[in-house]
Amino acid sequence: MSLASYKRRGIVYISGSTKETHTPLSYDLGRSIALSGYSLMTGGGAGVAKSAGEGFVSVPKEERKGVNIGVVWGAVGGYDIPGYPNEFVELKAQLNLPSNKIGDHRVTSRNHLNDATVGIIFPGDSLTRHDLDTCVGYEHPTIVHPFWTDCCPSLWDFRDVEDCMAIVNAVIRDSLKRPEIHALKVANVLSGKTASQLRNEESKRTLDKGKDNEEYAKEQERIEQKRLLAQPGGE
Repeated sequence: MSLASYKRRGIVYISGSTKETHTPLSYDLGRSIALSGYSLMTGGGAGVAKSAGEGFVSVPKEERKGVNIGVVWGAVGGYDIPGYPNEFVELKAQLNLPSNKIGDHRVTSRNHLNDATVGIIFPGDSLTRHDLDTCVGYEHPTIVHPFWTDCCPSLWDFRDVEDCMAIVNAVIRDSLKRPEIHALKVANVLSGKTASQLRNEESKRTLDKGKDNEEYAKEQERIEQKRLLAQPGGE
């Protein structure tokens, strides 16, 4: 399946430290993204990317619709940097526009962010900050770890997996309704709603869905009872 096919379902980009894993948060987020039917995109290396990828692939392929995409830092000529991609990457995307360095290697530009529906930024180094600045510069829907709240107070932040996924679900749901708005990478696609409002809406939606499912089950039970009564010998 092509990258474009996964984009239509929603791709969540996670950026963060290559030295710190920030587990269990990163692992649990990766798993939740998989269970929600989205694809995961990371830099494909160690740290947060590896932990999130491990959580993502912990959901069996037959139980998810997405894939773990690793954007591999390569140079012109297509060689890979040692350690990239990590063993949990399922789809490798090689970019060949050198603009920065990791050790002795040139790495690519960050335009892969344009393929993601929403970005989640964990604590990290200068490359993580570059991702954050790119998201802000292109007004890309972005959720940040509290580590970044002081420098980016206008962005959504999250306290736990449930908080983060409430915002992710709201952004992707809106992107399916208004793709022309999201194509412009406008951060206020949700009419300036705060993270708290989105959390409350997601909680209400989950509650309403539960009530709907309960009513549906009761209705099916009533239909079955009527069917049994209509049969010969029914009481």
